Amino acid sequence: MSTANKLLRPLLLLSSLPPAWLLYDYQTQHPMRAHLPFSYSQSLTRLKNMTTNSSEGYTLKRLRSYDSNNPKSIKFAVKDIVYDVTDSDSFQRKGPYEMFSGRDSTYCLAKMSMSPHDVGKDTSGSLTEKEIEDLNGWIKYFDEKYERCGVIIE
Repeated sequence: MSTANKLLRPLLLLSSLPPAWLLYDYQTQHPMRAHLPFSYSQSLTRLKNMTTNSSEGYTLKRLRSYDSNNPKSIKFAVKDIVYDVTDSDSFQRKGPYEMFSGRDSTYCLAKMSMSPHDVGKDTSGSLTEKEIEDLNGWIKYFDEKYERCGVIIE
């Protein structure tokens, strides 16, 4: 094999990876995203969440400091995964999900509750298989939309 072919072969392989990822992402995207126009930025967010380990630790107390009162850095948690939702108007002041900002929203998402009293409730032993399945669907949806930035440690 010539030197040129040895150099060209890895380049050809690398050039096929982005189209392969985009096809995979399109075919496996969350149903809530399927009716929207395809988003390259959401596809890249999903790829980043799948390939990097966001191990920065957040206590629930620390997470509280990232609520909508701090519009430059808003985070929320689901199943001990912390997401950066700063760019989402929905988590900003007066947004429909403001009550989740700076909080653990696992219980609310599992129970499909928008009650402020349910935000941050403990879910250990209180979820059905269906609710756990629904939570995993939310994780898939958030992984496509928001960047993971850490985990809950307590």
